Amino acid sequence: MEREMAHDERLHVHCGMGLGRTTIFIVMHDILRNAAMLSFDDIIERQRKFNPGRSLDNNKDVSDKGRSEFRNERSEFLPLFYEYAKQNPKGQPLLWSEWLDHNA
Repeated sequence: MEREMAHDERLHVHCGMGLGRTTIFIVMHDILRNAAMLSFDDIIERQRKFNPGRSLDNNKDVSDKGRSEFRNERSEFLPLFYEYAKQNPKGQPLLWSEWLDHNA
């Protein structure tokens, strides 16, 4: 999707389950657009300001087992995705799956 979007196009995302999937999708979009210019920490901090909920705050208590597992997976995935995006701005030339095959 990112490859086809014009720079001034907007993306609208919504999920109602409360697990943080919307936030993750938006962070991934931000990473694909800005990894070449911003650090991972800067992108995450900006997203925390936009969405001050639990999704990106590892210091907040999450008692639901499913949510805590998803948070742990997210904590491992996002830095890896950032490295992919730094090497492949806007998801090019390699797809995520191709990059993983080369970097596993």
